[in-house]
Amino acid sequence: MTLHTSLTVAVGLLGLLNLLLMVGVIRRLGAHTAKLTELQHRVNRGAGLRAGGRIDRFEASAVDGTAVSSDSLAEGTVVAFFKPGCGPCEETQPEFVEYARTSSLGRDGVLAVVVGTGDEVREMVAALSPVTRVVVEPLDGPVAAAFSLEGFPTFARIGADRKVSAIGHDAGVLAPEADTALV
Repeated sequence: MTLHTSLTVAVGLLGLLNLLLMVGVIRRLGAHTAKLTELQHRVNRGAGLRAGGRIDRFEASAVDGTAVSSDSLAEGTVVAFFKPGCGPCEETQPEFVEYARTSSLGRDGVLAVVVGTGDEVREMVAALSPVTRVVVEPLDGPVAAAFSLEGFPTFARIGADRKVSAIGHDAGVLAPEADTALV
């Protein structure tokens, strides 16, 4: 009988240990879920920079070889950030292309920044280049850093003194009456 009792106690202790480990795993999953929710909220905000904020100085080169800098962004300039493989970017890109094509700002008044490298950006650059200046850069590139970019797509309208008059990840901020819009 002692062997039977010993085995029963051992199985009971093993079950208790398993229960304690499961409680630890569930707590850990809860902590990770909270962190992921916070990260998703940050990404969905659209940008770290808010309306009224000043963009940092930057210098970059457009795909056509022209220089682009924070000083070259005149008041009213629209800047859009896209990333290949981003579903919302691919959905709003045709709307943005049409906006740039029909805008009174002209090609120099609209800047598209495609974040990525190599072949992944080719199709997006080809669609945007006829209607806007296009800069291709990595995620930590100078233009994205100047706007404290945190999400895609992001659209911004430049106001006076390198300040942002409207910014968000909805193309609705492109309308002049959307100035001071926040996401």
